[in-house]
Amino acid sequence: PKDFDDLQNHQCILYNNYASGSEWVAMKGGKQVRKRIVGRYSSNSGHYNRSLALKGRGIAVLPDFIVGDAFETGELVPILKDHVLPELDINILYPQKRNMPASLRALITHLSG
Repeated sequence: PKDFDDLQNHQCILYNNYASGSEWVAMKGGKQVRKRIVGRYSSNSGHYNRSLALKGRGIAVLPDFIVGDAFETGELVPILKDHVLPELDINILYPQKRNMPASLRALITHLSG
């Protein structure tokens, strides 16, 4: 596909936890573009969607930490590079403790960096 509109001619892999549901949202040339997509496959697991993409089952929107190595090896190919997807937050929940283990503090510091 050359544009979001072209996605209607392709199988897409839906990620159930995506905030906008089956509508993919991106920025292109300073403007927001949206496209309701359809596909045979849908899951709430980024790793499962990665495996489907690796098997050629469709186009997926996945975070770099799940697919980055597949781009480096050429197993997956990024498309629509002129479309910028929104950044997603990662939230950390942990019990408030006076004597937090150093390993947990290090993890929080690393993820916050």
